[in-house]
Amino acid sequence: MEVPFLKDIEFACGDGRVHSEDHNGFKLRFSKATLRRVGANSDGSGVLCFPASGDSMEPVIPDGATVAVDTGNKRIIDGELYAINQGDLKRIKQLYRKPGGKLLIRSINRDYDDEEADEADVEIIGFVFWYSVLRYRR
Repeated sequence: MEVPFLKDIEFACGDGRVHSEDHNGFKLRFSKATLRRVGANSDGSGVLCFPASGDSMEPVIPDGATVAVDTGNKRIIDGELYAINQGDLKRIKQLYRKPGGKLLIRSINRDYDDEEADEADVEIIGFVFWYSVLRYRR
């Protein structure tokens, strides 16, 4: 199945960055079996791909990696990766539920401090189920 690649949207792996939405018809392909296996719609609806920017999720998701998000899966499982919209900043982060309706927002790169926010202030865009990384020779 072909799913949109939103090349002009960057989800920040850092402090957050907003870009205008435009996919210009670019698409990535996933098999129906792959989408089914991760719990996404096998017709590709609700799946979005886009580039990540910044270093806060390194070494797992480096700057420039492509990520895929299932927008139909917003149920938080502690420690999993999610695309979120927080104060109009689109970000990729690990999420953890805390008592009192709070969320712990964590970067994998320990150079970044954990954040805490009210669940009501964080829109869960979806579950990050795939990422692709090119490793360049040095």
